[in-house]
Amino acid sequence: MWKVLPEPQFDNLQRPVFFRVMKIPAGNLVEAHDHPYGQLSFATRGVMLARAHDTSYVIPPQHALWCPPFVEHELRSRTGVAFCGVYIGHPWLHDLPAESCVLEVTPLMRELIREASTLPAAYDEQGAEGRMIACLMDQLVRAREVAYELPLPEDPRLAQLATRLLERPDDKRTLEQWADQIGATSRTLNRLCHKEMGMGFREWRQRLRMLEAVQRLESGEAVTSVALALGYNSASAFINRFKTLLGVTPGEYLRRA
Repeated sequence: MWKVLPEPQFDNLQRPVFFRVMKIPAGNLVEAHDHPYGQLSFATRGVMLARAHDTSYVIPPQHALWCPPFVEHELRSRTGVAFCGVYIGHPWLHDLPAESCVLEVTPLMRELIREASTLPAAYDEQGAEGRMIACLMDQLVRAREVAYELPLPEDPRLAQLATRLLERPDDKRTLEQWADQIGATSRTLNRLCHKEMGMGFREWRQRLRMLEAVQRLESGEAVTSVALALGYNSASAFINRFKTLLGVTPGEYLRRA
């Protein structure tokens, strides 16, 4: 059972870029909410689980979730995270993505966020503090988007399948086998996958497994153990798929982390 943390209670930002630092303990969530400014959600430690609209995200420490203004979102953690929310208003918004996405946080960005989050709420925009914020924003607008999102379906038949796989990412049943249980043809399910999630069933399941793998690797599980737990026949098959989807091998990912 998830414990609920209060959502932020400020309607206006004291500065165009405003910071909020807090801890999200294990098993806690910040309930779904929105606000009239954008939010970059970044964890300096631990893996965040997030949802924005109808998409779920896994956010490891070297990445951050960007949500534009008025996009409903929630944050949670299985193991606990040290959280920094960067709330962004005008004039910076027009340079940032119009849709929610996961952005790569470079070492320079990470240190700028950490340092800027210690500034007073009414920092000097015209002095050195303002120049630090401008440097951070220059880095943010150039940040690379990465595929740590998992779209979720609305169709009740497909939602039933997605829920079961979220609970058991290692399930190897084919779409034809699932179709027999759900009461829809495999052709119908695959068509719905493309329509509602923008990808086929196999690709969606592979992405689900990779996001589960990220959480397991962050918690200290060995690569071989993660591969077998997620239904791969060998560690090499898992490593190849991990690199194809996320751009780095599990070992490279852990070194960056």
